[in-house]
Amino acid sequence: KPFRCPLLLREIQKHTTGTKFADKIDAALDMITCIAIHIDNVKRIQELESKEIIGWQSQPGWQPLADFGTLHLEGSFKVNGTDGRYLFLFDDLLLITKMSRDGKYHYKNHLLSTNITFDKPPDPKKLHFELKEYDKTNKKNKPLQIHAASEEECTKWVTEIRKCMLRHLGVALAENTKEYLIKGTSGEMFNKFNDIIE
Repeated sequence: KPFRCPLLLREIQKHTTGTKFADKIDAALDMITCIAIHIDNVKRIQELESKEIIGWQSQPGWQPLADFGTLHLEGSFKVNGTDGRYLFLFDDLLLITKMSRDGKYHYKNHLLSTNITFDKPPDPKKLHFELKEYDKTNKKNKPLQIHAASEEECTKWVTEIRKCMLRHLGVALAENTKEYLIKGTSGEMFNKFNDIIE
């Protein structure tokens, strides 16, 4: 059982430190931990599918949520000044919903990771970031202003969204360049990131 294995391997790890088996035990623990996380992720997506996000299936190009890859983050935000928005970030999708008191999710908006960009350099200290659908033909495309509850939460989401965006580039980048683009906060970095996306 994947959920018991990490506990057993950690116990074995305590008694094999410094031995010839240590590297193999470490590798096995990493692998089984990844499997357990993946199982949790699949279960959560299945739970969302079973609850049904009201209004999602009527959207053009609708697909089951499992088709959008791994669910990386979820959480409550204020979007465009409105409280009570609940966001889900998948590999290929940012889904914006409203959660009602009975625990049901109501579709409000969505952006595809293949087609989003930051409208301004994100500033986690101000607890918000702005995203918009990338469209060269529509310069007046209004951004979504997303306000987080803390600087840590804002940084976490900006970082993960950038990772999702970079996965779709199809451009080979050095690891140090990726790190710079994902975690950088300067205006110069922001311009370079958008240049690559465009």
